[in-house]
Formats: sequence, C-alpha cells, structure tokens
Amino acid sequence: HLLDKAEKAGYTISLHTNFTDAYTIAEDFSPDYIIKNPDGSLQYDGKGWSGGRMYHVSLPLKEKDYIKELERIKEIGNFGMHYSDVISLAAPRRSYDPIHPFSPKDFRVSCDNVFSVMQQLFGGSASEGGSDVYFKNLDYALYGQFSPDRYYTGEEWMDENIPLWAMIFHGTILYNATTSTINYSLKSPQEKLRLWEYGGRPCAYCFVNFVTNNAIWGKADLSWNKGEKPTAVAKAIAEMYEEYKTNLFPLQTVFIKRHDFLPDGSSQITYENGTKIITNFNTNTFEIKHLPE
Repeated sequence: HLLDKAEKAGYTISLHTNFTDAYTIAEDFSPDYIIKNPDGSLQYDGKGWSGGRMYHVSLPLKEKDYIKELERIKEIGNFGMHYSDVISLAAPRRSYDPIHPFSPKDFRVSCDNVFSVMQQLFGGSASEGGSDVYFKNLDYALYGQFSPDRYYTGEEWMDENIPLWAMIFHGTILYNATTSTINYSLKSPQEKLRLWEYGGRPCAYCFVNFVTNNAIWGKADLSWNKGEKPTAVAKAIAEMYEEYKTNLFPLQTVFIKRHDFLPDGSSQITYENGTKIITNFNTNTFEIKHLPE
C-alpha cells in the first residue's frame, strides 16, 4: 500500500539493508559466520546500536544468503536504487577463521558481486562511503568524506583543504559531499558551501539526531511532533532540491577539470564543460558561472 501511494505521488522508495553487522538477538545468529581475529575471538565493532553489540559478518560466507534476501525484497514491489549500509565505508576485512579464512580481496569480490546483483534487480547500487576499491559495481556513495571535523578545525599538517576526492571521482559516481552537508538548508552557510565545492548531491535525514551524545550528522534535525504535519521539513527539503535541480544536477555526469585558489581567498572548481563554481568561505557566498547558451 505504501509503495503504491508513493508511486502515485511521484516518489521512489528504496529499502535499506545491512550486509556487514550481526547481532546476537537475531534468530539465525551464529558465531560460524562472524569474522575471527588472529586469536580466534569474534570480531565486533566498538559502537553499540539498537540491536546491541554488532559483530562483523564474514561476507564471503554469507554472500549467497544476502543475494537471496535482495531477491525477496524485489518480489515485494518496485524499488529505486538499493542501499546497503556500511560496506563501502569500511576497508576490506580479513578473517583468521581456521575453517573459513578469507583475505581482503575475497571480501571485496563478495561486495562487487552483491552490488552487481543490486544493479540487476533494482537498477542501481548504493552504499555508505567513498572507498574506490568498491567502485566497480557501485553507483552511489552516501559520503565522499565521512568525517567533517577537519574542515573546520584543520590539521597541523594541513595548509589548505582541497576537494581531491571529488576532483578524481566526480562524474563517475554519485555522492553526497560529507556528513556535515546532511540537511544543509538548516545548517551554517559554511556547511552548505562545502556541498557546492564538492559538487555533491544533497541528502536529507529526518530524525537524524538519534546517536546519543554523538551528533555525527549535526544536531540540525528534520523532525516533527506527533500529530503535526511535517510542513517545515518539506519546505527545507524542497529548498535543497530546487537549488540542486537548477545548478548541480546538470553537472553530475561531468568531470571536474581543476581546482584553483583565487586571490580573494575563494576556491574555484572548473568542470570539463566550462562551468565554474566559486565558493568563498570568508564571505560565505558562492557563484556559478555557466557557459553561454
């Protein structure tokens, strides 16, 4: 019913799955398919989520099962590009399981296979990060850069911030710029400018501030109270969409040619079609220069 209603309204729904984490509360949890450390212990992540402690799944062992899950999702209805969390954010993992060991290459190949199935079933594949080792069959990376802190505080070894990742990969894969550009219409001008500098596709999260004492995506939240209509939320999302549709959308398949620091302290991104985007973090302004028609 929800899928039909969304489709009639002109929207696409994409389900969200996870291929990397396992929780002991799951009915089919087994240590047999968890990555093993060199000492034989089960490998797990330091963060706890709503399911509890998350153990790292041995992807090569569970690849076929996960593909079956994707096929089952496809049977439910028509979805847009499928999103699987975490995979492309983490470095390829290794397992020291004495019975089923695998190398980082084995891990990556399993990911390639799963992304390929997503493309076949749903028309596109998406995951969380911008690690190029996974780009063979990946269409969308949720973050080109996951950590936003360095943009504001800088590092001792850093003289200038250059959007090198975007310069290399823009035009070959879709992406949102950073975690800090999520819900940028509610945030500071500098966070908005970062999206323009990276040429990314905007992304909006509703009820984003759910990680206790760890506002990974910022505290500017698209939320509403029970019984209210999300009017303000819709307005904030529409603002991002309209700006994107007019300015950055036509550039998504265009390569970035160069990045320059201008005398006034601003940065200029030049695309291969001649379009220039100038961002000035001193005045918090940006300018787009299109080629004449």
